[in-house]
Amino acid sequence: MQDAVLGLATNLRVENLPLQWFPGENAYLENVKTSYGTAVVKKTLPALVADTIVRSTDFSGLSFSPALNWINQNQAWFQMQNKFYVWNRNTNHKQLIGEIAKGAEDIFFDKNTHSVAYVLDNNLYLLKTDARNVQITNDGKYEIVNGKSVHRDEFSISHGIFFSPKGNLLAFYRMDQSMVEDYPVIDWAPIPAVNHNVKYPFAGRTSHQVTLGVYNPKTGKTVFLKTGESKDQYLTCVTWNPDEKSIYIAVLNRDQNHVKLNQYDVQTGELVRTLFEERDDKYVEPQKELYFLPDGKEFLWWSQRDGFMHLYRYDLNGKLLNQVTKGDWLVNEITGINKKKNGLLITTTKDGAMEKHLYTVNWKTGKMNRVDTDPGYHTFVINDDGTNAIDNWTNQSTPRKVDVLSVDKKFKKNLLTAADPLTGYNMPRVENVTIKAADGVTDLYGRLIYPASFNPAKKYPVVVYLYNGPHAQMNLNRFPASGNLWYDYMAQQGYVVWVMDGRGSSNRGLKFEQVIFRNLGDNEMEDQMKGWST
Repeated sequence: MQDAVLGLATNLRVENLPLQWFPGENAYLENVKTSYGTAVVKKTLPALVADTIVRSTDFSGLSFSPALNWINQNQAWFQMQNKFYVWNRNTNHKQLIGEIAKGAEDIFFDKNTHSVAYVLDNNLYLLKTDARNVQITNDGKYEIVNGKSVHRDEFSISHGIFFSPKGNLLAFYRMDQSMVEDYPVIDWAPIPAVNHNVKYPFAGRTSHQVTLGVYNPKTGKTVFLKTGESKDQYLTCVTWNPDEKSIYIAVLNRDQNHVKLNQYDVQTGELVRTLFEERDDKYVEPQKELYFLPDGKEFLWWSQRDGFMHLYRYDLNGKLLNQVTKGDWLVNEITGINKKKNGLLITTTKDGAMEKHLYTVNWKTGKMNRVDTDPGYHTFVINDDGTNAIDNWTNQSTPRKVDVLSVDKKFKKNLLTAADPLTGYNMPRVENVTIKAADGVTDLYGRLIYPASFNPAKKYPVVVYLYNGPHAQMNLNRFPASGNLWYDYMAQQGYVVWVMDGRGSSNRGLKFEQVIFRNLGDNEMEDQMKGWST
């Protein structure tokens, strides 16, 4: 059972090869072990000529190279405990930026100014290059939270600190949750158990109030943007204008059926304009920051307005120039850009909801081409000019492969083919199943996992594992074939395991997901009953 629950992160971990691109070059970086410790080796495409650029001996007192975050070809920053350094590759000199307090959270390093923003006891701080820790807010406490993620991490919000493009200004969330009820969360690990209260805004009850402040390190002053009423609205998709003069915020009402993309002046906090609005009779769900194109005069907006998550190109006045992608599939992410060809590198579900693949798309014409060729679930890291990719991928029969390839498909080399850590185990048979939903029309995807030594003449107990909620998907074409070693363990104990993604789950479009709107449970259960009976 321990292997089933923890094994893929411990003793049954699939071998990996973490790589990153070297700034401004068609070369990737690989960490290697040496007789003197560790080193970082640069390998230049296409010949993969190796050049050691960092040695652990470059850092006095260390037997390993610290985790370097490259600022440019000559500089990288790293953190050792609570201290931050900038290392110069040419001079082999590391400069101490300063030290932050223990217990700091939500730490962000700005590459332009070499300053560090962080949160301590719900207050926002800035470590400047003169080693001073400047306290930006003073009202932080249990009820007031500065610089952290807000709105219960909905709408893809994951942090609350936003450096401006050149690092001259710092925007941050401030959340007042004093009006929100406490909810007890019990920690059962200690004896006796301990209660930890959290502020949890239940549906239909009083919610928190969020604002966005902009701090100017030169003046030491903070301006809060005038986002207006109602105070319990949601502020998401926070994006700086490249000129640092304004900020864009998607302002969503609490009913979540009406969003405005607003632009605010960061010097005065005033509303500059509403660029456009979106409405839906069920819900609108803004999830991504604006993606500015190279000229800084156009941006991409993510929207499900046609039923699937796609990209739309706008000018700075809110005029729609064109819909970049379209079809009965969705865009997962923008992974890179080729400025010379007006090309974006995006991952999509165009080849099926259980897979993820890389495509190029011209943001003016919408012309698309698939880059990778292997079935499965792919994760990509793209170089600076959008010409090459590191492809880390898997499918049900492939634990992991790492390839480096050119976007024009003229070059590809395998760097790692991981061994199967489950070799030697009595793994059960996994069958992929497609059935019709309770509506009789919609395809649903599931997996039937048979008991080890299955006998079709026998009856077996069944474990049904499901979660039909939005943003959840149980069945993907990735390793292991079952999707979860716990399923395999239960099959080894003599159970049939059935896992199906019913309507309401992710990566199938808005109509598929919204079937559960204000009707949680009914349609999901009908789909599961259809699956069981089939």
